[in-house]
Amino acid sequence: MHNKSVGIVVPIYNAAKYLEKCLHSISIQTYKNIKILLIDDGSTDKNINKIIKSYIYKDSRFTSIKISNSGQGVARNIGIEHFINTDKTDYILFVDSDDYIDENCIEELIKNIDDADFIWFDFRYKFENTKPHSNLTSIENYNLQNKITISNKDWLELSSKIDLHSFASGCWVMIDTDYIQKLNLRYLDVHGEDNHFGVMLFSNANKIKVYPKKLYNYIIRNDSTINYSGKISINSIPFRLRKYLRYFYDNPMVFSKYYRAGGAAIMLSSVIDSFKDDKEIYNLLEKTFLNRYCMLALNLQNFLNDPLGYKRYLPLAQKYAKDHNIGAFALVQSSVYYWIGLVLISSKISLKNFLKTPFYIYQILKNKAYAKKCKFDIDNYWDKDYALKVLNHKAYKLGIKTRIFINK
Repeated sequence: MHNKSVGIVVPIYNAAKYLEKCLHSISIQTYKNIKILLIDDGSTDKNINKIIKSYIYKDSRFTSIKISNSGQGVARNIGIEHFINTDKTDYILFVDSDDYIDENCIEELIKNIDDADFIWFDFRYKFENTKPHSNLTSIENYNLQNKITISNKDWLELSSKIDLHSFASGCWVMIDTDYIQKLNLRYLDVHGEDNHFGVMLFSNANKIKVYPKKLYNYIIRNDSTINYSGKISINSIPFRLRKYLRYFYDNPMVFSKYYRAGGAAIMLSSVIDSFKDDKEIYNLLEKTFLNRYCMLALNLQNFLNDPLGYKRYLPLAQKYAKDHNIGAFALVQSSVYYWIGLVLISSKISLKNFLKTPFYIYQILKNKAYAKKCKFDIDNYWDKDYALKVLNHKAYKLGIKTRIFINK
């Protein structure tokens, strides 16, 4: 196994503060047969180029590509194509530029992958400038404590058993290049692309090697692409998408809900199309991930504007929802009070938002799609628990306080 080569894909967008540590952790790997592709996704920080050049100069295993800002999924796809077609390797691993890996990470993975389609290993959270949480890692969620080989069916049954409805493989899988080539799996250019990639990767696999050792260090910070602060500001919106904010009251929080719903609609369509002829796997996907995709996708009904063309996927989501009794989550979010609450919360983000708050509220009240309802009959829906969380959300509670003025 020591002659096997590993291609490491590192998408980079700014974050120069973390990049040096990330690349150093890769360069000192005890396993030496690695090739590293650095993909600069249109970084605006000039220090990024200096760091990249320094590693290419001192270590011939490093190469780089610079692209216009396209998002992490597109960057990872470029890496996949590179290690399949341009500089073929036996395995592919993703490392985010603000994270880092243990010195023996690759060596441990090579020793233990055997003939599996990929090896699924564990990570540890590292918190920076944000409040620590006690969330479990993905492997801990499944309570997998020993090295074991499982199938796609085993994984889906475990997902159903623990009532899991969202899953992202992240950077903690090393994938057999032939497997990903045969599957022709790539990242979608949507919100939650890592979720779709993970579900498709695991749901198609014959052999999944579970290796519950923590070898990856996952940095949690407020300004990362994925963070746990719950705050959504203009900096949370990918630069290439900010031009669409004008369709959503210039409100990052509102746009993010549209973007999330659209991503879920596309993922629902993709997964259904991929497994519609495999009834056993499809039925397991219904019990796990498809219902949640549908629940989120239905929120597209609550938007008048559709600049990214997501609504073409809405009929499929509506049909699936009817067949599976889904809709409480979107129903509650159709409340005018919820949207007013979102606007009031986001008014604190910037002076611009604050000054435009009256105009945004006027636009919301003009939208006939929003219901001036305080009570919803949601008891018989699959997603009633998700809907109850919305009713207890700060936005809804704040918005409901305005009803005395709105109903005059």
